[in-house]
Amino acid sequence: MTKYEFRNDEPDIIHGRGYVYNLNYHIVWCTKYHNQALANPIIVDSLKDKILQICRENEYTVKAL
Repeated sequence: MTKYEFRNDEPDIIHGRGYVYNLNYHIVWCTKYHNQALANPIIVDSLKDKILQICRENEYTVKAL
């Protein structure tokens, strides 16, 4: 008989009676024709701040940006 051991190293893993899951989203932005729309560092910083603000308001965790 095989014995399985499960460890919960990630606090985001949801356990239920018949399921285990961890839901993440990966968002990729790409401009048409691959133009460099985000070449200006001021725009990039402003956009990062806005994304982080929205995530804080909705209690999302940003793992990489």
